[in-house]
Amino acid sequence: MPENIGALRKTRMRLVQEEYAQIMGQDQPIEFYSDEEIDLDRYKKVKEILEQKREYIDSLISKYSPKRPVPLINKPDLAVLRVAIAETFLGKLVPVKVGINEAVEIAKRFGTQQSYKFINGVLGSMLREEFSELLEQTQEQNQLKKEKQEDNKA
Repeated sequence: MPENIGALRKTRMRLVQEEYAQIMGQDQPIEFYSDEEIDLDRYKKVKEILEQKREYIDSLISKYSPKRPVPLINKPDLAVLRVAIAETFLGKLVPVKVGINEAVEIAKRFGTQQSYKFINGVLGSMLREEFSELLEQTQEQNQLKKEKQEDNKA
């Protein structure tokens, strides 16, 4: 495993590992990365959202994955989805496109060959239909960046 990945990716990977352990009913959560290697503040915020809103998160997953009910979703995929939804959509701790991209990259590492497509599809549908205001904010931010770049060129 590469050692040069950043603290935020390590944080997400640890959260996914711990969520997977919880799904599998393991007593001890897996500590993939130590507290010193992760963004501990973000870790605590996302963990709190997961603990408080797991049922709501699963209802969102069910809504946007009608062909695969939560109990039938591959467990690593479910863990990735829960963490991504908690961090990106509910916690708003990361821009939506970054959050979705991170979930896809982590799914490539922990899931099956099809996991990243499934996760991208569920999160993309959720973004368009449930959290469209976040998409609009991202589009507005991108437009402002583009205008600023054009102003700098002039």
